[in-house]
Amino acid sequence: MREVRPVALAIAILLLITSVLSACARGKEGEARPTAPPQEARTEQAPTSTSTAEAAPQPARVSAGELQMIEEWQSSQVPAYPGATRVHFETFPTQVENGGMMVFRTADTPERVIAFYRGALRALGWQELRAAADKVVAARGEAALTVNVNHEQGATAILLMLTDAP
Repeated sequence: MREVRPVALAIAILLLITSVLSACARGKEGEARPTAPPQEARTEQAPTSTSTAEAAPQPARVSAGELQMIEEWQSSQVPAYPGATRVHFETFPTQVENGGMMVFRTADTPERVIAFYRGALRALGWQELRAAADKVVAARGEAALTVNVNHEQGATAILLMLTDAP
């Protein structure tokens, strides 16, 4: 019974992610909490090499001291995307404090968001497990963070999921 629960939880999370990203892309907003303006954290793009559309962008050059942490996930050191507005937060049972998911919206491109998180998470000591053009998965201690992005109708939805590390 214990092994069935994580599988069911993963399926429920994937369904929830899909519906939240779709709702955010259509402009439905719930809680609106802006994070720090973009100038508070430098997100210069590192030089990039020629790559396919599916490849993850190069990590941005980010200084850990300039990052603003998400308040509920401060203990896990999860940075907020500069200038993004939070539209949803939901917790679910994990060993990680306040584990769950958050959705933000930004006018920036998905490539810029992924580059930011690749650089910021490295600067904070997270170990990147996977990266693609629309997703980053990283682990740090007991925590795992998945960053998914979806661009539709002129805005980018950022879905962050903080869960137990594998």
